Amino acid sequence: MSKTGRSPRAFTLLELAITLTIIVVLVAICLPGITQWIRRNELSRAETELMELVSDAKRMALRSGQEFQVRFDSSSYRLILASKAPLLSRTERAQDSFGTKFVALSKDIQIQFLSIQNQTPIPDLILTPQGTISSGNIRISHKSGMVRLWRTNRLTGTIQVVK
Repeated sequence: MSKTGRSPRAFTLLELAITLTIIVVLVAICLPGITQWIRRNELSRAETELMELVSDAKRMALRSGQEFQVRFDSSSYRLILASKAPLLSRTERAQDSFGTKFVALSKDIQIQFLSIQNQTPIPDLILTPQGTISSGNIRISHKSGMVRLWRTNRLTGTIQVVK
């Protein structure tokens, strides 16, 4: 009991209703921004993973003297780095590994490799032992409608953002 003889005061139903209303309004204001941030983050992660795989494929092609492929499997939402032949170790004996590497992406992401001439889909990017990459455009899209376009630079074996 307090000095006035009353028991400690609790929250009233009206005070709780006002507090909950404020929380709901704040969540409603912030939710679209958070959702948009998550989508941009998923798209950026896919771009980063693609750049890393292209870089790995280029490095492995230069070291091994073999071609490597980077492709997107739309059924499993994975970027795949693979060689066309078994890799050779430094002692030049064949290994069991075919140099396959997988990177899982969000199911909201789609990646298409397109030819430069007529924008038709091509199955994969090829990186050669000479350090070149197959010519093409790369379309990375999120199911929300966000799209980023990239272009391969055949001579340098790199990819660069278009927009």
